[in-house]
Amino acid sequence: MEDRTSTIEIAGKKYKLLLTTAAVKAISRKFGGLENVEEELKKDYAEAIDSVCWLISTLANQYIYWHNTQHRDDKHEDLTPEMVENLTLPFEIIDCKEAIADCFNKGMSRNVKSEEEVNLKPKKAQAAVQTG
Repeated sequence: MEDRTSTIEIAGKKYKLLLTTAAVKAISRKFGGLENVEEELKKDYAEAIDSVCWLISTLANQYIYWHNTQHRDDKHEDLTPEMVENLTLPFEIIDCKEAIADCFNKGMSRNVKSEEEVNLKPKKAQAAVQTG
């Protein structure tokens, strides 16, 4: 899971961003799909800031949710768009946009393994599968 995250820093605290199925669904509802996000961020500056803050909180909360399910004794608090907006400086939004793009790329990429990397089944197991 860690290789699928991007990291940002807000007010001295690091947050991991994770593109989950739930995040894709929420982004699709808000923007009409992942492919429309870049265009949305080119709109009016105030609208773009709102969108970046919403995206950061949505993606960070996906990782927080995953963390909280794995570490029930060390729960992290959700990040709201308002928190992102109030705890970032304008120049940091550019870094946030880059982290969002990186998160999208990592979340949507597939890990393709070469035939040498794949643990092939023994021949007896392959024969049983073919005849069974």
